[in-house]
Amino acid sequence: MMALLVVYCLRNIDLLSGTHGLPEFIGVATAALLHLWKGNTLVSIFGTTAVYMVLVQVVFG
Repeated sequence: MMALLVVYCLRNIDLLSGTHGLPEFIGVATAALLHLWKGNTLVSIFGTTAVYMVLVQVVFG
């Protein structure tokens, strides 16, 4: 399940664009840290989705 989240985050990365995949990298790092910290896949998925959405919409949008 965690691998699906990583694949989803990295599916359309354009390393030549302005952000160079930075929001995706932060999303993957967040997923890994949450999963190591809590050990719960659903917490990792929901937490990472929230972080990624904020990054894409507010910070890098």
